[in-house]
Amino acid sequence: MKKENKVLKRIDKLITVLLIAFILVSFALSVTFTYYRSQNKLVTIFGYSVCYVITGSMIPELEVSDVILIKEMKADQILEGYIITYESRSGTMAGNYITHRVDSVQEPLTEQDEYYFRTKGDANNVVDAEIITIDQIKGVYQQKLPLLQFIVSMLSNPVIFIFAIIIPLLFSLIMQLVEFIITLKENKEE
Repeated sequence: MKKENKVLKRIDKLITVLLIAFILVSFALSVTFTYYRSQNKLVTIFGYSVCYVITGSMIPELEVSDVILIKEMKADQILEGYIITYESRSGTMAGNYITHRVDSVQEPLTEQDEYYFRTKGDANNVVDAEIITIDQIKGVYQQKLPLLQFIVSMLSNPVIFIFAIIIPLLFSLIMQLVEFIITLKENKEE
């Protein structure tokens, strides 16, 4: 009986530590990403950034709410057909990040020239009006991040957050409080 109690106590403590660590890491990431988003900047680590798809312009390749990984690349490595994320400088989307497919690449004619890119959303009928320069490009699409998308959706849904994080954490804390009270009573009886 005591052996089973010790195992249950260890499991309970492990769950509590994992939940608290998850909440702290999630909070730190949330604050960091919120700050960078408010500054309209991407968090870049080792040349990689994470982006959130907010429109359906790239359906079926990318769906609304997909979380994607992009990687910085040099201009001469970006080819027609690649999906890029760039910061728009014109129209109603100025200052926002757009993820579209490269429709065509204009290579430099002289050393003073630079690369220019034309893009188009897969779900759009026409090529984007804006001509993209290399300094606007933040990265090339690498892959979707379904686990991160799941975590983001879980943390942004209050009901799921309460049932998946808060209730187990409260249950664990109550169990530890009960254990503490029982230990105090046992110590008084001895």
